[in-house]
Amino acid sequence: LGSKPHIYLEDIQKEGIKIVCESSGWYPEPDAKWKDGNGNNISSSTEEKAVDGSLHFHVKATYVFSGHPSTLTCYIRNHMLSQWKESTLHIRDAFFQRISSCVLSRLLISASFTVLGILLISWTVYLFKEKKKEKRRLSNELDWRRARLFS
Repeated sequence: LGSKPHIYLEDIQKEGIKIVCESSGWYPEPDAKWKDGNGNNISSSTEEKAVDGSLHFHVKATYVFSGHPSTLTCYIRNHMLSQWKESTLHIRDAFFQRISSCVLSRLLISASFTVLGILLISWTVYLFKEKKKEKRRLSNELDWRRARLFS
């Protein structure tokens, strides 16, 4: 019978949090399953199996977690021997509020820089137009003075 499954958070992605379940020392080849807090099966994003030098299997199952359910259990099961081991991960809602706050602050900073950039471009265009108007006004005044001088 293999080792107790080890669950860890591997990465934060756009889709959610990548959670990994690993266990080794299994023979014959086991299956890995994720279940929610109610015992319902959840499909793994990926499942990898490898055989070590002593012909035991190492299993790695990943799941991209988007906030629900808040309880996940990783089951590693050997169907031939009807044996299994499991590990459970509980994720509090406060964890997602922190991530949401981080994402929100990034969005606010990005939006602020975007607005600042638009204002800067608008101000530059306004100054360019004003300079052009002033140049045209001075050119007209110069033409008027020349015409008056030669009349």
